[in-house]
Amino acid sequence: METIHSLFDMLPDIAGILLAALSLSLIFIPKELRVLEAEKWRWLRWTLAISFAIVGIGGVISNSKQKADDKKSRQQLEGDVKSLKGQIADIKANTDILVIAAGSVPPQTSLAPQRPTFEKSLGFLQLSRIEIRTREVIAGQPLSANIYLINKGAEPVYDAVRVFAVGLMAPIGTDDLDTLDKKVHDKLLKTALRETKPIGHTVGVGEEIWNTLNTAEPLTQEQVDRFMQGKARFYVYAWARWKGGQRDLDVCRWLQPPPTVNALGTPAVWHDCVY
Repeated sequence: METIHSLFDMLPDIAGILLAALSLSLIFIPKELRVLEAEKWRWLRWTLAISFAIVGIGGVISNSKQKADDKKSRQQLEGDVKSLKGQIADIKANTDILVIAAGSVPPQTSLAPQRPTFEKSLGFLQLSRIEIRTREVIAGQPLSANIYLINKGAEPVYDAVRVFAVGLMAPIGTDDLDTLDKKVHDKLLKTALRETKPIGHTVGVGEEIWNTLNTAEPLTQEQVDRFMQGKARFYVYAWARWKGGQRDLDVCRWLQPPPTVNALGTPAVWHDCVY
């Protein structure tokens, strides 16, 4: 295939050379033929010779210029592609900096963030409640919670997809707690959009769907102390999308530290993330 393509690329040059050769053959005809040539045919011969020479040589020059322009454009395109790949790599690296301690989210296929268009649904998922399963904040034990969503709409919700996450996070460097809220929310939202799938569950009117989640690792004593002092926050995140929904459910909350390590979740006081 490459050989055939090369031959086609050479056709304009070959045609130009043939025309130039034909022009030369008209100019330098044998002496015997020039003697027999009438005056009117001499002018015609020279006119054709000059025309063939102009077209042939001009075609070769034009084709050479076109090849040079194509090569320059191809090199520029390759440079742009290389630059774009570098930018994509930088974006991926930047979005993976903040690590969230997420719970047990079932494996899901990738889906682009854009919301598909469906007929408007009368069903609506919202956060129903968060149950703290851990009654004590002690080292060597993870924090655990049940997260519930409920359909408060007027009809069932179809193809409902949910992503839950929990994590005990502390500010990094000079960040304050409000900045931490925004970073945690933004990272979890990106994770939800990346991990969701196009087909989910049907949730009837008034029905709930829920999951149990734990922090990724048991708490250390330093984490316990920072949480009780309000220097670290226990986050719960819930995201959901369903067929025909006009907007996604996107909830981020953090738990107020209890008065003592033995009174976690009695009662639980939740605050909305600032973002």
